[in-house]
Amino acid sequence: RRGSGQFAGHAELELVAGMARGSRPPGAGLLLHAAHELDPPDKFEVSAWAHYRRLRVEVLDKMEVDMSASLPGSLHGWAISELHHMASTSTELLKSVCFGIVYGLLVHDGSSSTSLVYLDFLSLVLSLDCHSIAGRVILEVSCRFHQLKEARRPRLLGMVEDMAGALLDDARTVVLALQRQVTPGDARAASTWLLRWLLPMVLRHKSWLMMDSHVAVRSFLWSLRWVSALQRPSSVELEDCAVELRRDLLALASFIFEHGRGHLLEAGSASLWALMSCRDQPEVEPLWRRASEDPSLLVAILPKECLEHLLRPEEQEHLSFLVEKGASESHDGLQVQWFAERYFGKTVLHGTSLSTGGNATHLADVVLNALNMAEAVGRPLPVLWSSLWAATRSLGSSGAEARLAFVFACRRPGYARRALAAVLLENSTAQPVAEEEEALFGPEAPAAPAPDLLAHVEELAAVFLPDSATKDLVRILASGGGPPPDEVIRRSGEKPGQKSFRDSATERGSSRSPGRPHSQHKDGVRAKGGNKSDAKGRGKGKSKGKGKGKGKEKGKKR
Repeated sequence: RRGSGQFAGHAELELVAGMARGSRPPGAGLLLHAAHELDPPDKFEVSAWAHYRRLRVEVLDKMEVDMSASLPGSLHGWAISELHHMASTSTELLKSVCFGIVYGLLVHDGSSSTSLVYLDFLSLVLSLDCHSIAGRVILEVSCRFHQLKEARRPRLLGMVEDMAGALLDDARTVVLALQRQVTPGDARAASTWLLRWLLPMVLRHKSWLMMDSHVAVRSFLWSLRWVSALQRPSSVELEDCAVELRRDLLALASFIFEHGRGHLLEAGSASLWALMSCRDQPEVEPLWRRASEDPSLLVAILPKECLEHLLRPEEQEHLSFLVEKGASESHDGLQVQWFAERYFGKTVLHGTSLSTGGNATHLADVVLNALNMAEAVGRPLPVLWSSLWAATRSLGSSGAEARLAFVFACRRPGYARRALAAVLLENSTAQPVAEEEEALFGPEAPAAPAPDLLAHVEELAAVFLPDSATKDLVRILASGGGPPPDEVIRRSGEKPGQKSFRDSATERGSSRSPGRPHSQHKDGVRAKGGNKSDAKGRGKGKSKGKGKGKGKEKGKKR
């Protein structure tokens, strides 16, 4: 007993060194997958295995106790007493015992929720865990659900339900983490399996789980967005169980709306966004009618935390890098392409034209999240908005929901209206016109906007945008996305003298060379290798000869 601490330190160092060299301990039963052979070992699992090995060496192996089953002749009760005594000696040993036991229960395939050994060890952890070690371990593993080996996933989910049955507060946080592992529209087979398990579990414990306002609000948004995604299932697995999933999702959303309507005020306009895409469903129509009559929701902001719940943690972090750091505007939009390839599958990037076969519901959530992030930053991101707009058009009729996200963000004056006006301006090019159109519009008729975009604005204007700026936006869309009048820009929240989205889009459109991806310009000055004489002429014409030096200086800074 006196040498325990010294042994644990040496054992952990040897284990870390061995795993770093690529070796695996015999009989480890590792929890996570290794993505590649040369990848370094996961730090979390290295630490967890060290604590579990210590328990095995000092207690379990000496008494021939197997955590997966009670073997004949094993001193099972004695081992439980020894572990309890070890945990009582110090706080650090108490944390180590809880950490090691939870990891051991996860890596043993044979441990069943009904077995006596499993229940005894779980009861020991719950009685000792005054520092929420078990909840933090389960939360960490839940955030890596798709990295787990298939044999470990049922064990994890069984322990989550046992935590909810024991009314542990950490179970609520774990449920939210699992929801973010299966975002609305996720077509992966493992996500479908997780969704079919998670929904019934939440319904069984809904009365206790939804007592927390954060869980209620996020679960409401998540369930309704999944109802919208299941209208067009993105995989065969989802299509096979769409009816069953839709029934459970609507039951959960209805329960939250009826018993926790006050909590939904925390979601602001996000509640309306979740209800909007599935408001035609008979079960949702009463909820939509009651929510749309609440004037406080119409003018409420979109909470960042609620929208981020509709994205995976790594996806939200990647999108934040594109928006807040302005990375989307560099390298001719390659950062946007990498983002789309990672979260929407195979993509093709032509200049700023992004085509993707990803799920339209998830793309709509990405668009709304990006616009909400950019509202706080205030930086023009023409490449990102043009790429996302092109992605919505490449989806055809199924991209209507993603285009609706642009319109929904315009319900309040500010950044989103300027961004959408700039995108429409950039995409308004002269097209060949028929004789009857030429008689009405002249030799160059305006390009028609997306076929359903104008309908979205007109349909929702009376509910979301009952101001004059809405009518101006409708007129812009009806005219094919032409340049917005100065009065519209002023009403949209643009400050006098501020460089507008309209100017950014005009510069990008005028300086783009045929057959090449666009490059960023400023004040009409081309990048290195461009036509310097044209830039010089434009500079002189703009500022009566003073624009030459100023344009070159800005070009160098660019």
